Amino acid sequence: MTLQQGTFGSISDFQIYRDTKASLNLGQSTKSSPRFPFLRDFTHIILISVICLTIPVVHKQWRLLALSVPALVDSGALKPKSIPIYSRLHKMLLIERCVNSRPTAATRLHALIESANAGMTRAGHWGLWLITVGSFFVAVFLVVGANQNGIFKAYSGDVPAAELSTWVERSYESWWASIDHPGGMLIYLALMGIGMFLVLVQNLVGLVAVWTFYGFTAVADLDIDWIDRDGAYGWRGVTDVYRTIFMSLSMHGIAMSITLLAFGIENVPWVITVLVIWSIMLPTVTLGPMYALRGMSDAAQERRISELLAAATTTGPLTAIQGEELRKIIQEVRTVEVRPLRVINRIELPAFFVAVILPVILTGLQIYFSLAGTK
Repeated sequence: MTLQQGTFGSISDFQIYRDTKASLNLGQSTKSSPRFPFLRDFTHIILISVICLTIPVVHKQWRLLALSVPALVDSGALKPKSIPIYSRLHKMLLIERCVNSRPTAATRLHALIESANAGMTRAGHWGLWLITVGSFFVAVFLVVGANQNGIFKAYSGDVPAAELSTWVERSYESWWASIDHPGGMLIYLALMGIGMFLVLVQNLVGLVAVWTFYGFTAVADLDIDWIDRDGAYGWRGVTDVYRTIFMSLSMHGIAMSITLLAFGIENVPWVITVLVIWSIMLPTVTLGPMYALRGMSDAAQERRISELLAAATTTGPLTAIQGEELRKIIQEVRTVEVRPLRVINRIELPAFFVAVILPVILTGLQIYFSLAGTK
């Protein structure tokens, strides 16, 4: 479509170094051309790439979520509590209401999983239509914002203040996805709509997953598979899910920063939906599981030691040799520490800080240099 419209551009239009330098006011910049074919629009090339990468990540995340809970139960890392314990937060999240009517520990755990599945089913009946419509309107808002305020002002370089408004107007008119190029605009609307759809659906599933995971702390003991059949003491599935969450948050944060960079400070109201979603989901899906898993290893160690002591003393007092062997086993138990929220194997980094630092730095630098370089 852009080739037919003559808005695809050539290799010489790919000016990522020059435009980035101009947007951040780094060193001396020259007067920039107001022509923005597709190949020069590296910000949206990155956004489109993020959208394409999000599709397999979403698919993998959903597949891993479906496998993780059965794996936890089968390994013994998730054991139903005989007596559920509900905190104030459990009650606020309606977890007690969903499971408390079940008579046994196993049925309460099953009821929690059923409630999560039912929530996703209800969302599938009507939520996807709302998300689809909402995604389309957000995409329209992005185009309308670009039409009203212009884009790429940050890339203007050493354009005199008196000529800046004309430069912004001409840059939008030449943009491959402007209203003046209806074919490109339709492609842009479709891509941004798909992108927003993926973000909203993924976040919906993420919220349900966090709700379910925190619900486990009320109706089940978060334990350890001491045989270590999966190399993560039963928590390999959760580690894999959390890694996809980290990847998603990182990609969405970078995409948010790139969007703000491309649209500029003037268009922040038009991208506020993306900013709000990311700001809410970031602490929810990172700090939520961290809070639920606090003290898990210590509690599992104490339960294991109690089991070992009870089993060892069933036949009477221990001999000195037996006592020494038991002491060594207990020492080994105390060295086991499970950290399911690992981002990379053997490198334990809190996903909250990793996912937030780069987007905040990129956004903060763009705002600072845009304000500092206001003409």
